[in-house]
Amino acid sequence: MPASLIIPTILEVSAVVLLVLGFIFEKKLIAFEDRAARAIARAIRKRRARNLEAHTGRPAVMQERAVTQVAYESMAQEQEEKPRKKKASGSHRVA
Repeated sequence: MPASLIIPTILEVSAVVLLVLGFIFEKKLIAFEDRAARAIARAIRKRRARNLEAHTGRPAVMQERAVTQVAYESMAQEQEEKPRKKKASGSHRVA
């Protein structure tokens, strides 16, 4: 098999495996995405503050409230999405 067929096949198989793992570990993946989004937003805010400080000469005020508000909203959303387990009361099988 030539390399031009092996590389796309490997990429396709790895895409399918990652998709399946995404479905299996969906909650952990969503939590990771939320943490990554907060970290990126924090880095962007810090960079903008440094640039503002460099151009104006006065220190910029950081606003941490937005990050914590996003964190509280995501935690509240996770609490709402948790499935509630129902206990079975006896056997209801019909033969």
